[in-house]
Amino acid sequence: AVDVNLDPENVPSFLKLSDDNKSVCLRPDDAPSIQICDETTIVLGSNTFMSGKHYWEMDVSGSEGWRVGIHEIPANDAEPSEKKCWGIALQNGEYKIVKSDTRTSIECPKLNKVGVFLDCKDGTYSFFSVENKCKLFTATATFTGRIKPFINFTNCTEEGVIRISPVPERE
Repeated sequence: AVDVNLDPENVPSFLKLSDDNKSVCLRPDDAPSIQICDETTIVLGSNTFMSGKHYWEMDVSGSEGWRVGIHEIPANDAEPSEKKCWGIALQNGEYKIVKSDTRTSIECPKLNKVGVFLDCKDGTYSFFSVENKCKLFTATATFTGRIKPFINFTNCTEEGVIRISPVPERE
């Protein structure tokens, strides 16, 4: 498991990052003009992956609208692009797999913790239901830039918290 932290330089002003850089909180009163969160509300991890295998977990139980996963930042671009995003989301009560501009609904049990596995060499990524110990989705992609974890709220009208969870040691 990798120790993921959120990048304090990348947090929109209406989101509150915890002192330990492990969680982000949304307070709708701080962003009254925003109804739907989009790529401008993404919080990237400070970690950058270009090789190897990586696993981390996100606690999404504190939000009714979220997206978590991986973002690719092209080598010549300092900002994330909505088109290079792979993740899983809860939006309007529906779970969805996010692949760039495509959203595909999936059936799965209620998710409180999502595990994210990334294999840069093989170009695979997977999402897991941690509490149910089951794989939700695996896919491949061609990564050409820097990969970073991300958190995003999909509903900016409701309070929410998303946390990076410590991964317990496995025997």
